[in-house]
Amino acid sequence: MKTVGMTHEQFKTQVCSVCRHENALEAEFCLKCRRPLSLKTLIKMEEKKKEPLRLITSDVTEQMVQKKVEEILAKHNSNAQAQAKKEKEVTS
Repeated sequence: MKTVGMTHEQFKTQVCSVCRHENALEAEFCLKCRRPLSLKTLIKMEEKKKEPLRLITSDVTEQMVQKKVEEILAKHNSNAQAQAKKEKEVTS
């Protein structure tokens, strides 16, 4: 069926499973509720969320762990010195 230069296939739509809005067949997200219209689009979204984690290399992770260990040791040493000072004051 032809209608003013457009085929019947061009009029097909996809219905959002959440809000039941009719969207263009090529749409990835619902125009009304903005949710993904396909599993493929949802998977792409989830993969994009994980991208920043992939950028953290083992070197960066090691540096972060080293910094945290140094912070913990500094706090522990500070607490130990304070405790030793209190004990010295008590025995003096």
